[in-house]
Amino acid sequence: MSKAPGYERTDVTGGLLAALAVGVAVFILGTPYVLSALYRGAAQVSPVSPPTVQTRAPALQVNPLADLDALRRKEDDALTHYGWVDRTHGVVRLPIDRAMELTLQRGLPDWRKPDTARD
Repeated sequence: MSKAPGYERTDVTGGLLAALAVGVAVFILGTPYVLSALYRGAAQVSPVSPPTVQTRAPALQVNPLADLDALRRKEDDALTHYGWVDRTHGVVRLPIDRAMELTLQRGLPDWRKPDTARD
């Protein structure tokens, strides 16, 4: 038969639990004082007083369909017309059809040429 004392002897001791309780209490009670010392003067305005800074109203989308049409026109223009991307470096924007023609003629750099002798 075992001589078990009737409880687990490896449980946490009462002193450790008391130290933990005191530590949590000090943290909870001391945190507001530490934060107020760190942020002294940051919250001088009462939370119920009206704001002193005038804020702009949000920019609302008044006519979504017209905005979408304008976006599509702008994108379509960029995809179908020539234009400068960076004039100082000589970078231009080509229409998609012309870019595909040039890609077929010139190929892409660092790409293997397709085998034309295959059956």
